[in-house]
Amino acid sequence: MIIRLIPVIVAYLLLGAHFLRYNNVLLTGLCALLPLLLLVKNRWALWVVQWSACVGALVWANTAAVLTKSRISAGAPL
Repeated sequence: MIIRLIPVIVAYLLLGAHFLRYNNVLLTGLCALLPLLLLVKNRWALWVVQWSACVGALVWANTAAVLTKSRISAGAPL
């Protein structure tokens, strides 16, 4: 059971590191604490973790698009 949670925990830690790079301590702390909701045995806790993971994926997709756009405009290889 715990093995299945490792990718979720790592994803939130990486997302927290992403926010920490932009000096957003509030979202960094939130990303560090969200995996602890998996210890709660209620349906709403799983829903919150799943939806916040979806929002995190959108953040990463946006970051990838911004970085790709800036590399293209600089003439650097992708």
